[in-house]
Amino acid sequence: MRSKSWIFIGLCSITFFNQCKMQKKFMVDPISTTQAVVKISKSPCFGSCPVYEMQIFDDRSVIFHGKKYTDKLGLYEKELDQELYELILSSFKEYDFLALEDEYPSPVMDAPSTTISFRDGAIMKQVKTKANGPPSFAKVAKMLEDLADSEGWNNLATAVVEEDPTLPDQIIFQLKSDVDIDLWQKQFDQYQFRVIKRLSPKMNYWLATYNDDLIEKEKMLRTLILHDDVINAEFNKKVTIR
Repeated sequence: MRSKSWIFIGLCSITFFNQCKMQKKFMVDPISTTQAVVKISKSPCFGSCPVYEMQIFDDRSVIFHGKKYTDKLGLYEKELDQELYELILSSFKEYDFLALEDEYPSPVMDAPSTTISFRDGAIMKQVKTKANGPPSFAKVAKMLEDLADSEGWNNLATAVVEEDPTLPDQIIFQLKSDVDIDLWQKQFDQYQFRVIKRLSPKMNYWLATYNDDLIEKEKMLRTLILHDDVINAEFNKKVTIR
């Protein structure tokens, strides 16, 4: 399976496949050595702050996961041209990102946090701030926020969340990269647990369904979250594809 650094949790939802597709075998993808070199995460606040994660990989691809209060809800991707890619990486050195503190707290409880990670060879630096942080951090953050707000993103699905978006019998989950999905799902046969689809060729996220008459939905979700092979899991949500 493909491996990615800092794979962020959750994805945009995908509609049901028919039963025969749910029964098919999944091929293991070739191993990829592509790594994330930059990541930015924006946390919630008590208001309508944008909540998203964005990663830039060393093949110049970018993945954006919009969660709340952004015009791109779900999973999006684009590719940077060489000039912009090199400009972004050089900016981390220009602003001496590696010399920053690991965290800059704020006394403002409602302030959203921004976390930025940067990989330079074998060195990985992560900095988390509330509010703006030091000027050099703010400049890097503004550059990445502008990229997140830019045009030219390709989406898996443009999601319009409905009033009650949760699909309790569908779960999106992320597995560790060395797990055989066909063997792994058999341990939940008693719940009629079946993988529907792998959601992205770049990421080890899967969409699965199960019989919620055989197990309570919260118990099923918690079982997956606590499983040693699972990095993260969440209920799928209804979307409108347009």
